[in-house]
Amino acid sequence: MEIQNIIERVRHFMTVKGVSSSVLAEKTGMAQPSISRFLAGKTQNPTLSTLSSIADALDVPLRNLFPHDKSNVNGYIEHDGGIERIRDFSDLERIVSELRS
Repeated sequence: MEIQNIIERVRHFMTVKGVSSSVLAEKTGMAQPSISRFLAGKTQNPTLSTLSSIADALDVPLRNLFPHDKSNVNGYIEHDGGIERIRDFSDLERIVSELRS
C-alpha cells in the first residue's frame, strides 16, 4: 500500500467536501495530532480501522481512498450466458461497449 497516494486521496476528498483536519479529527473521534501526523505522512501503516473511520467521516466508500490502477484489472465477468476473461482495462471497456450497443 502506497500511503502517500492514500493521503492524496484523503486530502482530495477533504477539499471537495470542505472538511478541515480539525473537523476530520472530530468526525473520526481521533486526536488532532494523530490526524496531522497521518496527513503529513508520518503514519506509515495506518490500520484498516483508521482508514475506515476517515472514509466514513468524509462520507465516501473506503475503496475510494485507494487509488485505482487501470492497468491492474484482472478477473472474469459473466454476461449473455458466457464467461469472459478480463486481462486489462481495455478488455473491460470492450465488454461494456458491447453491452451498451
